[in-house]
Amino acid sequence: MSDTLAPLLNELKRLERATVAGRADAIALIHEVQELRARLVAARDGVGAEIETVQRGIAAFNAYGQTARRP
Repeated sequence: MSDTLAPLLNELKRLERATVAGRADAIALIHEVQELRARLVAARDGVGAEIETVQRGIAAFNAYGQTARRP
């Protein structure tokens, strides 16, 4: 009986180690995804700020164009 159980127990131990390693890989991947998400949000916010700056510049240019005297 032990001849039959030994390979099964070894396989079980191997699967347990693989599961633990897989879980560690999954956790690392989750952290990487969270970091990427934070970087994307920061980039989006930066682009949003640049768009607002351009919009203010356009508004100021338009306001100047309406008040400037033309020859």
